[in-house]
Amino acid sequence: MRRARLIAESDRHPWLLDEWRQPGVALERVLGQAIARQVERGVLEVCDPALAAHQLILVVIIEALTRTRYGRRRLGDAEAGEIVDIGVEMWLRCYRARPPDVG
Repeated sequence: MRRARLIAESDRHPWLLDEWRQPGVALERVLGQAIARQVERGVLEVCDPALAAHQLILVVIIEALTRTRYGRRRLGDAEAGEIVDIGVEMWLRCYRARPPDVG
């Protein structure tokens, strides 16, 4: 279902948005768990893995929405991969564990 129609119908059928969001909610939960494991290993410095997962998804999704003009243009595989790579790299710069200062 197209996003605009989904939003238009959500007043009469509020459950539609919940159903539409379910795959994203599951992805966010699994990603948060994976981030928490990396925190335990000392790879990432994250206080709230669930929030960090949400932020990573938003970085990628917002860029994809912008480039596709909110779904009016399809992304090729290479462009989609570039969006993900750039978003993940930016996110990692924020959350990658820093070595302790020596000296």
